[in-house]
Amino acid sequence: MTGTEVLPREQIATPWPARRGAEELQVLYHLGPLQALEAPITNRDGGRGQRFSTNRWSSRLALQRARTVTELLLESAPEWAL
Repeated sequence: MTGTEVLPREQIATPWPARRGAEELQVLYHLGPLQALEAPITNRDGGRGQRFSTNRWSSRLALQRARTVTELLLESAPEWAL
């Protein structure tokens, strides 16, 4: 991440329409260049793939460690320790 801004939604260009008010403040994250993962994160955990019905956040820690989508959803070092 290279920086953040707080802007009204109407000032943030996206290919999808806003779901909230145009003047509601949103956090805009500026990202650096994308980097390929060392190993792919698979969407198979003992059977069928997992469907995402809502947007999910993850962490850099999870992106670096995860081997499956289930692990990708772990959010903190204590969760990884378990």
